[in-house]
Amino acid sequence: EFNFVDFSGRKYKNLREYDSVQNKLPKGEKDGWFEKIIQKKNLQLKEKYKNDPGVGFTKLADNFLHKLPYLLFASLPFFALFLKLLYIRRKNFFYADHGIFSIYHYIFTFILLLLIFTLDKLDDLTGWGIISPIAAILFISGGIYLYLSMKRFYGQNHGKTFLKFFLLNIMGIVMLLILFIAFIVFSVFEI
Repeated sequence: EFNFVDFSGRKYKNLREYDSVQNKLPKGEKDGWFEKIIQKKNLQLKEKYKNDPGVGFTKLADNFLHKLPYLLFASLPFFALFLKLLYIRRKNFFYADHGIFSIYHYIFTFILLLLIFTLDKLDDLTGWGIISPIAAILFISGGIYLYLSMKRFYGQNHGKTFLKFFLLNIMGIVMLLILFIAFIVFSVFEI
């Protein structure tokens, strides 16, 4: 028994069984419109890939990886919005200023990730033990660089900048999780 996407925890063998069970339930216990859509898509995928669920999961992973740049692009205006909210009392900064700062930060992050992934691949090829710690240091330096660039760009003291840096990271993680789930659901509907 496998499920591609399932939020309800109930197990159904096929669409006919699902429809039958839903028709017998009282109105308050039936699945809502979103659960119904997800459950039906899940059952369609189970039927389509019943002989080899690994192929279905591989297609889902490929579809999601091809959508990953869209996820990062969609997160950019939210990142700028979080900066606008964190610096709302600073009247000399407009949303566009935060957007430009966000683009600058994203470009730096992409270059840094490219370097990290290259070092990781080099470590796999060579087997040297020293490359992984260098990649870890580079990864940590990305956070330090964001903190320092926030301090320099917005011109606040270390305490305020660190608090805003911490809040920005929390909001960013929550935003990425929500976008991640949304993009997984969209990927499920495209396989």
